[in-house]
Amino acid sequence: MAALLKVEQDLISSQLSSPLERLGWSEFFADQVQPSEADLI
Repeated sequence: MAALLKVEQDLISSQLSSPLERLGWSEFFADQVQPSEADLI
């Protein structure tokens, strides 16, 4: 069972392209960034 969960987690992680996406970043959050804020760290 644990091995299956690990395989599922690896599959999900491999489908997400960036570290931010793995942390939950999505278009929902990107839409909240104003053009003047895009270069902020």
